[in-house]
Amino acid sequence: MTRLDQAPSNFGTSTPRRRIRRRSLLACLTVFGIVMVLLAGCSGGGSEDASTAADMEVTDGLAMDRPAPAAESGVDDAGGDGSEDSAMASTLRSEQLAPQQAAVISTGTVTLRSDDVAAARLALSKVIDTYRGRVAEEQTDTDDTGELVSARVVLRVPSDSFSRVMDDLEAITDFHSRTVGTEDVTTQVIDVEARVRAQSKSLARIEALLAEATTFRDVVTLETQLTTRQAELESLKAQQAWLADQTSMATISVYLEQLPDKKKGSDDSGFVAGLKAGWEALGKATADVVTLIGATLPFVVVLGVLAWPGLFLWRRLRVSRAGAPAQTPSAASTGPDPSSE
Repeated sequence: MTRLDQAPSNFGTSTPRRRIRRRSLLACLTVFGIVMVLLAGCSGGGSEDASTAADMEVTDGLAMDRPAPAAESGVDDAGGDGSEDSAMASTLRSEQLAPQQAAVISTGTVTLRSDDVAAARLALSKVIDTYRGRVAEEQTDTDDTGELVSARVVLRVPSDSFSRVMDDLEAITDFHSRTVGTEDVTTQVIDVEARVRAQSKSLARIEALLAEATTFRDVVTLETQLTTRQAELESLKAQQAWLADQTSMATISVYLEQLPDKKKGSDDSGFVAGLKAGWEALGKATADVVTLIGATLPFVVVLGVLAWPGLFLWRRLRVSRAGAPAQTPSAASTGPDPSSE
C-alpha cells in the first residue's frame, strides 16, 4: 500500500523539477551566448593587436621610441614584401577592370628596287616628312663612280599612321617584298604603370619616416630601404618609357636596291646594236692603247736619256773611220816620184 501511495506523489512532483531544469538549461545557453559574443569582441581586438605587433616586427624595431607612428609605418610600409605586393595586385585588378586603350608595338619591313636609287631615296624622304617621322638609322653603298646603288633606312613613324606609311612606301618605286608584325603589350603596360604608382607611394612613406627618424639605427635602416626602392622605381620608369616609345612610334626598315641589268634577246641585234657594240669596242681599244702608251712612256724616256751619249759617240767614231781611207791615196800622190830619179 505504501508503494502505491508513494507512486502518485512521485509522479506529481516530477513536473516542477523538469521545468526547473529547462529554465536552468535555457539560462545556461543564454549566458553561454553572451560569453561567446564577448569572446568574439575580445578576439577581434586581439587580432588587431597581433597585426600591429607583426607590422612592428616588419619595420625592424623602428617603433621602439615612437610607438604610434611606427605602428602606422608598419601597416603602410610592410617592408616591401607581402602588403606591398597585395597593394600592387589590387591596383592591377582595378586597372584591368577600367577601360584601357590597347597598346601595340608595330614593326614592318619593305624592300624596294629601282633603276635610280638616289631618286627613290629622295621620294622616301618626302614620305617621312609627310607623316612627321624621323630616320633612326641609315646605311648606304655606292659604286666606283659614286652612284648610290643600295640603302638601308630605319624609320620611326607614328603608330596610328603605320598602315598608310607602308602603302605609300610601296608606291615609291618597284615593290619587291613586305613584312608586317604586331605585338600587343597592353597587359605589360598596365602592370608597369601599377608598379610605378605603388613604388612611388612606398618611396614617399619611406621618405616621411626618414624625416621623423631620431636614432642612428632608424636612419641607416630607412636609408637602405630608400636606396633600394629608388633603384627599383628608376628601373620601372625606364621600362615604362621604353613601352611608351615603342607603342607610340612604329619602326619600319626600308631596303632600297638597284635593279639588276636586264639581258635582252632579240633587241640586241641589228644596225643600232652593232653600232653600239662597235663604238663600245672602239672606246675600249682606245682606252687600252692610251693606257699602254702611258705605261711605256717612262721607260722610253729613260732609255732615250741613256742612249743619247752612246749614239753621239757612235756618230763621231763613224765619221773618223770614214775620213781615214780618203787621206791615204792623196798622201801617196804628194810624195817623191821614184821614176824621176
